[in-house]
Amino acid sequence: MTNGSIRNEQIAKAWNRLADYIAARYKPTEDAEADRKYLRAIGQITVSYDKYHQLDCDPLDTVKWYRQYLNNHCIALRETFKKDDTIHLLGRAVENEEIRNSEAVDYVVCPHKLSLIPDKNIVETTVQIGCSGIVTCGEDSSYKQQDKQNYGNILTEPLFDIVQRALLTEPFTEFEAGVYNQFYTAVQTGKMDAEKGKNLLEYFDLIYTSRKVCQKVYPWMTHKEISQATYDDMNIRMRENENSPYITKIFPLEEYKVTREESIKRTQTTKIKALLTDPLSYFANQSELEHDVEKIPVKIWDDC
Repeated sequence: MTNGSIRNEQIAKAWNRLADYIAARYKPTEDAEADRKYLRAIGQITVSYDKYHQLDCDPLDTVKWYRQYLNNHCIALRETFKKDDTIHLLGRAVENEEIRNSEAVDYVVCPHKLSLIPDKNIVETTVQIGCSGIVTCGEDSSYKQQDKQNYGNILTEPLFDIVQRALLTEPFTEFEAGVYNQFYTAVQTGKMDAEKGKNLLEYFDLIYTSRKVCQKVYPWMTHKEISQATYDDMNIRMRENENSPYITKIFPLEEYKVTREESIKRTQTTKIKALLTDPLSYFANQSELEHDVEKIPVKIWDDC
């Protein structure tokens, strides 16, 4: 939280409950000292301080205020902005001319889903809980972004329910969103040709839209299956024949070397499975499936 302007006892209590839950299930390793350090700081409340957000309140006072409510598994710290740190152009930072003219800036504009460690019921992606209790992906974000794209609020519903929803809500993974942010930053800072950057970002918007449609038509699919169904659909739509150039996957950035015939067969199989698995969702959203999504791409951040 910036400069400690918000103090909420419920936030401290929520962190305590979450940290206690994790600590109770933690399996000690052979490194006792590392175990001790981990268990002491499972939950961390960080109060940042920098010259761009100076307010009347003292960040250190807020740190002390939170410490009185935190248990033995949570800590509160003050974080000071370093000179060579990259500044995210979010919120009021966009209005600051000194920041805009700095070379050490980037944009964090693309939301992403949470992911689990393969074969384990452990959340792999960093989660951020805002001062109002809103749960978002771990990257910094403005209040406007948090209100527009969030997984839920820890003050009003269990974190478990929020995480379950967050595994499905967004169609991009953390890595795919990271590639989008890199391109977006390159375009905004003039490090990439504007026309080339526009085409790349529109391609991402197209994939984002296609996956959103697939989520509605095939709600039973895993993220991996939705990604493949999307690429198959685009492979059929965007390539006239087998001699046409391959379409490109967004992470890793490489060609989707699948024949149109293979994509057509897999898509037909998927439609048959949809009719057997969830016919109501399939027929209810059939018009969107058949519509040419290339003409109506959703903008990932249309007002970032």
